[in-house]
Amino acid sequence: MSSMKKTDGIEINSEILSGQPIVAGTRIPVYAIIDLLADGLTAKEIINDYYPSLTKKDIMAALKYSAKILKNEEIVFLEKSEKPRQVAL
Repeated sequence: MSSMKKTDGIEINSEILSGQPIVAGTRIPVYAIIDLLADGLTAKEIINDYYPSLTKKDIMAALKYSAKILKNEEIVFLEKSEKPRQVAL
């Protein structure tokens, strides 16, 4: 039985790409779009050269989803030990 969540154009389905967030109705993972944007490609280039089934709205949904995840990410700082650990050789 699959587990599925869909919100704002992004879908998470345990039976598609091991549950990676994807653009709804596709098998295109959000991380692939973010990687291409980080490499300097425009939305138009991503659509024309990589994923012609996407729209600019899909790319914006991927960006918004990524921002939402980072905004809600919990950072846990670990205390640094005062004494360095010794390693037995």
